[in-house]
Amino acid sequence: MAEAPIARTLELSPVQEQERAYTLDVLRGVSVLGIFIVNILFMAYTTHEAQDWSWSDLSPADGLARGFITFFGEMKFITLFSLLFGMGLAIQHQRAEARQRPLGRVYIRRLFLLLALGLAHGFLLWYGDILATYAILGFITYACRNVSTKRLLITAIILMLVPVVGVGGCGIAFPEAMKGQNSSWAELAEAARRQVERSQTSAPAVAKSGEETVTTQSASHDDDPMVRFYEWMAREKEIYQSGSWSEITAHRAVTYLIVLFFVCLLMFSWRCLALFLLGICAVRAGLFMDRAEHAPLYRRLIAVGLAIGLPLQAVALWTHFGNSREFGLLIVNFTCLYLGSLGFSAAYAGAVALMCLKDNWRLRMKPVAAVGRMALTNYLTHSILAALLFHAYGFGFFGRITYWQGLLVVFTVFAMQLIVSPLWLRAFRFGPAEWLWRCAAYGRREPLLR
Repeated sequence: MAEAPIARTLELSPVQEQERAYTLDVLRGVSVLGIFIVNILFMAYTTHEAQDWSWSDLSPADGLARGFITFFGEMKFITLFSLLFGMGLAIQHQRAEARQRPLGRVYIRRLFLLLALGLAHGFLLWYGDILATYAILGFITYACRNVSTKRLLITAIILMLVPVVGVGGCGIAFPEAMKGQNSSWAELAEAARRQVERSQTSAPAVAKSGEETVTTQSASHDDDPMVRFYEWMAREKEIYQSGSWSEITAHRAVTYLIVLFFVCLLMFSWRCLALFLLGICAVRAGLFMDRAEHAPLYRRLIAVGLAIGLPLQAVALWTHFGNSREFGLLIVNFTCLYLGSLGFSAAYAGAVALMCLKDNWRLRMKPVAAVGRMALTNYLTHSILAALLFHAYGFGFFGRITYWQGLLVVFTVFAMQLIVSPLWLRAFRFGPAEWLWRCAAYGRREPLLR
């Protein structure tokens, strides 16, 4: 009987409160805010408007809002979130080894559950879901958990450069395709119509009727499947503003499949996987684990990160305001935004980690840490509230608010989460989504109430 409590302590279980790294929770909370700042563009506006380079007609307030999102938000916080995902795997692996318990079954189950949740999120709430991508890449990361730190670092650097080389190579080989990816659905529909018309003109159908030769035109471009598809996708604003639930869901589902395969998996999965591997290396080095001896390193992260990030982000912002689709500017914009965001992310991480080493800042950041402890719940809450606020089955504000008003929505929702999250965690051990995920992963009902 005396051995039962010891056996229980060796079982794999969710991280206890006293085992949590405070800095990691704060970083998650900051990432939740930053991701929402960027996501609001794609939640409240059409995909083309969210990426539109035509900023010349914006009011000063909207220009500042768009500039703020691009300069301080784009690709920075998803970088932090990806790093934290890899660190989470490494921490769980260390805890499992300390308890001499295999992690595989539990972690693989967690990934399958995350994949199912991500797919449901993408199809039913918001097409910009990242959870399914994380789950898919998580299987690869799990297989790399015992690889040496040196090999992980080399692999991460190579993976990080793949999108830059890939975009540059594709741009040189297919410059028209590079320009096309910044086209709206309406522009793609018009281009497809012109293509059909050209094919009809160059290859008329000829049929004989008795002694007469009759030239017949092929089917109208309105019957062309690609034209119809592009035109349907171009109805995005109309569908989200006034369509039925089924129409909105169908449009979102198609957009999600496009984003999942052609954006998340084909382009940005390389960067995410690299950051997962760097997260494992960070845990092995003890970074962001509330250790005062790392303060000089955090200061260097801030200095070097800003030295790299500021000039590159300035160039990226300038190319945005340049309002051009020239191939050269497209490549410069992507490269500067991609590499500059890494510098900014490092500076953000260093600044947060440095603040968390000081008692006064630890106290002030407690609400942010609470948001981070409920990161999954708060992330999904953003999508739920955005769907209710912007879609036709809610208030229907899609495409009807300005960019600065979109930021106002973000900061209002986050302010509410800074209040609600600490209150929830006073009574409960986990956020609701975290609790359900853990119960399913561990195959038992975990206690929720404190």
